[in-house]
Amino acid sequence: MKEQNHPQTSPAAHPDRPNEKPPLFRSWKQMYAFILVLHALVIAVLYIFTLNYQ
Repeated sequence: MKEQNHPQTSPAAHPDRPNEKPPLFRSWKQMYAFILVLHALVIAVLYIFTLNYQ
């Protein structure tokens, strides 16, 4: 069978650029932490709206 090449976009997909930094942050860990905090904040705000407008 013929192997298909699929484009990969994760940082690990570019072994020639292992230290590539994400946009707006100093590291990927900081970016993921920001996304998790933002996600928790959105959930909390939606929960508060649900309690107030039931």
